[in-house]
Amino acid sequence: MNFNNKKDLDLIAEAYDNIDEGILDQLKARGSQAVGAVKGLGQQAVGVAKQAAGKVVAGAGNLAAKGVQAVGGTIDPSSNKLVQAGANLQKAGQTQQAAGTVQGENAKIASYQASAIQSITNLQTELLNDFKALGIVIPDDKLKGFNSNINRLKNQIAASIQALIQ
Repeated sequence: MNFNNKKDLDLIAEAYDNIDEGILDQLKARGSQAVGAVKGLGQQAVGVAKQAAGKVVAGAGNLAAKGVQAVGGTIDPSSNKLVQAGANLQKAGQTQQAAGTVQGENAKIASYQASAIQSITNLQTELLNDFKALGIVIPDDKLKGFNSNINRLKNQIAASIQALIQ
């Protein structure tokens, strides 16, 4: 294949950039997922441990109640402190595990937010470099307005993504 003119070479370069950008976007998404997976793990693990401990404590309370019944006594289930403590511990574990999941999701969103803002910053730089390469001179007042508008856009996008955090 022969490429004899600049237009052909520019088309090839643009196609390569699009492919390269797609790969980078996928890597950024995977990075956000990894950050989210790690962030909430500690709380999730503690929550699971509390649930398991709660089952053990509640089981001990039930076993004690059966022992009392074996000798002819009764324990009112509502006053069995071990069963109540076990149930409370299980509930606390479930709550903490759910909080860990939310923390992980929020970390993914925050990581993606930083990546999105960086993409806009990169686009801003690329546009200004292209204008310069094309010999387009932008007056200072227009350049300030351009940069101000881009910064407002970044702030709006950051606020919109931040609103997704629970």
